[in-house]
Amino acid sequence: MRAVSALFLMCGLLSSFACHAPGPQSASITRQATREPAWQDALEAPPKLVVMLRPKALRADAVYGPMVRKALGLALQQRVTSRALVLEAIEDADEVIASLSDWTPSEPAEASGSDDLVLILRGTRADIDPAKLVGPQGELLWSAGPTGPVRELVHERDRDGSSNPASLFELPDRTWVVASGAARDRARDAFAHPTHRSPPSFAPEALASVRIDGPSLVSRVSVLQPSSSLAHLGHGLRSVTLDLLAPGAPAAGASGGPSVPRREVRAVVSYAEQRAAAMAATTIAFMLQAVGRTKPEGLAWLGDSRVDATGTDVIVTDTVPVDLLASVLRAGRSPPPSP
Repeated sequence: MRAVSALFLMCGLLSSFACHAPGPQSASITRQATREPAWQDALEAPPKLVVMLRPKALRADAVYGPMVRKALGLALQQRVTSRALVLEAIEDADEVIASLSDWTPSEPAEASGSDDLVLILRGTRADIDPAKLVGPQGELLWSAGPTGPVRELVHERDRDGSSNPASLFELPDRTWVVASGAARDRARDAFAHPTHRSPPSFAPEALASVRIDGPSLVSRVSVLQPSSSLAHLGHGLRSVTLDLLAPGAPAAGASGGPSVPRREVRAVVSYAEQRAAAMAATTIAFMLQAVGRTKPEGLAWLGDSRVDATGTDVIVTDTVPVDLLASVLRAGRSPPPSP
């Protein structure tokens, strides 16, 4: 799922604009291009919490592929509410982006009491018609919705009769936008009046990313608030991004077993000012050094993290331990439990 909104680079048209006033046909084409709905119009500005996955790349990975296949298999068995409405299409998508407007770091999204979810699938399979997606009993999951600038399918109730309102909007370039709860009305209005704001950007080398809005994080985490000794970590905080990076060079297994491709995780903590980033980098480095000395169970590997301050960003990178990856890989290859 690459870029949804096409960039109309027409050299001849630009040349015409440079020398002449746009004629009626050129003005019409420009208006049409400007008004084309884009998937990012359905998101809040800025989103409070965004999760990005690249399913095709994850499935092709020797370590993460079995884990993804197992997770999708379990999810299909569970038929998890509105997420199950597109599970069959997720694993074949190029990119999946989920946005929640309300969340609590210490609890799952479902526990926060919010159904305000936007799920974006970019680069879906061309041979899948969302109107033909079916549930476990063969029932159609979506039906025709209101007429609008893009095709809209709706789902109002689950098979057991419980309310589960959601809409699926089919955009150009094989892009689907699923919106539930209050996000459905917001998406419907956004596609009728597109603003074409910039989409959230993700590192091309990331297989998966989680991005948390800084002010939203500070408001929910007491250690970042003014009364805390670590309050400076929250001052001017714009966002925190966690990236699961594509594989590096293989590393030998610790017990003489087969080599496991090296995997790195990266945290990017962004601030409004360079000075705030420099102070945060010092504090984060000190905290990670303390982890390296005390070696708490399961977290000791974080003591080897690299910390760099680059402009207004603090970048923390570490290699996930080989033994941990090997154990996860073995677990991912085990057959899923019986339903």
